[in-house]
Amino acid sequence: MGRRGLPGSVAVLAVCAGIGLLGPSSGSASWDQVLVKVVTIHYKTHDGYRRAAYVVVPDWYGAGNNPPLPLIISPHGRGVSAEQNVARWGNLPTLGSFAVVNPEGQGRRFRRFSWGYAGQIEDLARMPQIIRRAIPWLRIEPKRIYAFGTSMGGQETLLLAARHPKLLAGAAAFDPVTDMAQRYRDFARLPCNRGCLRKW
Repeated sequence: MGRRGLPGSVAVLAVCAGIGLLGPSSGSASWDQVLVKVVTIHYKTHDGYRRAAYVVVPDWYGAGNNPPLPLIISPHGRGVSAEQNVARWGNLPTLGSFAVVNPEGQGRRFRRFSWGYAGQIEDLARMPQIIRRAIPWLRIEPKRIYAFGTSMGGQETLLLAARHPKLLAGAAAFDPVTDMAQRYRDFARLPCNRGCLRKW
C-alpha cells in the first residue's frame, strides 16, 4: 500500500469529521464500515497517573506492512472522552494513510477538563516517543507530526504549537478557547432549558 501523505481532499474530510459533518447519514460514510485498527496503549502522565491513549492506523497497516506514516496528535474537547474522539475520525486514517493518537489526558485535577494545563501539554508533546516505545512496529515520519483539536482540544493544539514549535509540521484548531475569562463569562449567556440545567 504505497499511499503516503495527507492529500488536500483527505485534509478537508478530516476537517468535516472534526466538526461533526460526517456521520452515519452522510452518503457512504458510515461508522459501521470503519476500516481502521485501534491500538490501546498506556502512559504515565506528568503527575504520575496511568492513562490510556488510542492510536488509530489504517486497517492494512501492521508489523509486516509498515511504511512511515504521518502522525496527528488529537487532544479531545471539553468533557469528551478519548474514545469519542476516536469515533470522530471514522475511517479517515485509512483514506489518507496516517496515524492518529487520542490521549485521555490529565489536567491539574481532572482528565476530561484539562484546559491546557502545562503538564497536559508536555504529555501531548511526548506522544511520539510514547508511541514509539509502546508500538515498535508503528513507524512515524518525524517531520510530519501534526496536531488537530476542537474546543478545549483546539486550545491545547494551539498551546502545543506555541510551546513545542519544532515538534509540529502543522496544526489546526477549531473553536479553540483563547480567552478563558471571556469563555467563563460567556457560559452565563448561553441559552439553557431544563434538560440543559439538569445536565449542568
